Amino acid sequence: MELWDLYDENRIKTGETVKKGDYFPPDRYRLVVHLCIIGSDGKMLIQRRQKDKKSYPDLWDLSVGGHVISGETSSEGIQRELYEELGLSFDMSKMRPSLTVNFNLNGQEVPRL
Repeated sequence: MELWDLYDENRIKTGETVKKGDYFPPDRYRLVVHLCIIGSDGKMLIQRRQKDKKSYPDLWDLSVGGHVISGETSSEGIQRELYEELGLSFDMSKMRPSLTVNFNLNGQEVPRL
């Protein structure tokens, strides 16, 4: 069972958690992290998703990505995903996310005024 922390639209923890696959209100968000690995030649490492994935099976994806589990920071979550998916260790504790985008439950970007 994977447990996720919930956040408000300003990326502030609400103190609420939800189990993966369970409903959560449309004014709540979870953290999903992605990492693009770009070589000195300017080429980005991509990977093909597993055929049994529920969403976007067998399609090409960014270098690394996944959900941040309850209690983790974005940095800790992407470090874990990097190790799980590629077997690589890299300290990202001093790095900040380069981009934050809010999506609703249907995967559509939420407009910011």
